[in-house]
Amino acid sequence: MRMRRAGRELSLSWPTLLPKPEVEGAVATYPSVLPGVDLRMTAQADGFAQLLVVKSAEAAANPELSELRLELDTRGLSVQETSEGGLQALDEGAKGAVFEAPKPMMWDSSPGDSPAAAQSRTTAAGETAGHGASATGAEEPGKEPAAGESGKLAPVEVEVPDGQGELVLTPDADVLRGEDTAYPVFIDPQWHSPKATAWTMVSK
Repeated sequence: MRMRRAGRELSLSWPTLLPKPEVEGAVATYPSVLPGVDLRMTAQADGFAQLLVVKSAEAAANPELSELRLELDTRGLSVQETSEGGLQALDEGAKGAVFEAPKPMMWDSSPGDSPAAAQSRTTAAGETAGHGASATGAEEPGKEPAAGESGKLAPVEVEVPDGQGELVLTPDADVLRGEDTAYPVFIDPQWHSPKATAWTMVSK
């Protein structure tokens, strides 16, 4: 994944060679980047969403999922963690945010019982709720729950070690491998340009 803006560049790479993707519209799915784990990339108007789909308990037991290390490369940017647990790619000169990443989230396929989850299951058909997956109702066979519909939702810890050469994601162990976890499990980091850059004003 590579993003460019105003002469600044940020790229993230999977640490091993990726398989040929299956492309449908704006979504490219790379099957089996780890055994039983797909990588799903979605292009957006102001960035991209990256979704790891962990399909089974056997796949979740892979120790490589305990800490995910993505190769990070930047040009004219410094990547820093925010107080909210996300990331900012700051222009090295102006110190303004060129790209942003909210705190990553992960969730399983169990149905949630909160009022928000119940409402989203009955009213959000065809829309997107929270992070990542399509909000078409967790109780429907073959449908993926969105973050707000899941019974198990947790943040993913994120770190940029000294040297700025890696982005390290640490998934929540209970969501990933809990006894009551329902698979697939979804891990959803995403990057975008600051929201204000998508605004415009027309006077006539």
